[in-house]
Amino acid sequence: WFSGEVLSVGYTQVTLLTERRTHVAWGLSGGLAGLPGENFCNDQRLKAKTTLQVSAGDKLCIKTPGGGGFGK
Repeated sequence: WFSGEVLSVGYTQVTLLTERRTHVAWGLSGGLAGLPGENFCNDQRLKAKTTLQVSAGDKLCIKTPGGGGFGK
């Protein structure tokens, strides 16, 4: 499990193939649903599946989704 930020040090192409950005994990036996994940580049929201070019100083942030809870 990893959620964090990466600061680009040069020009490169990045491809994101992420899940659970719109449909969250469900809870079981009364547990709450999980939280959706989010992807950002320089504070601009990105699609779940995308390819983009980043340059030196660009900040890529990937927030991983939370799993659903179990029980009350």
